[in-house]
Amino acid sequence: MVKTLAIRLMPYSNQDPLPAWYRNSGARRANKPTDKDGEIWQPDFSDPLFLKHWGELCAEAGRRYDGNPFLDSVDIRR
Repeated sequence: MVKTLAIRLMPYSNQDPLPAWYRNSGARRANKPTDKDGEIWQPDFSDPLFLKHWGELCAEAGRRYDGNPFLDSVDIRR
């Protein structure tokens, strides 16, 4: 039996904080600390820094897994 891999790329989770290097990079935040979901730093998806880093991550995943016979599917969320 051959096992295949499915991967999901997500820019953030509402349960896990973004890395400090990103939060401190000058990137814009979509929510405020006082918002209901303010404990988790949500990125501003229209921020050029977000688009740069997210685009680089997706491109690198594409290079790494392109043609991999065990990769069944890729789910990219935003």
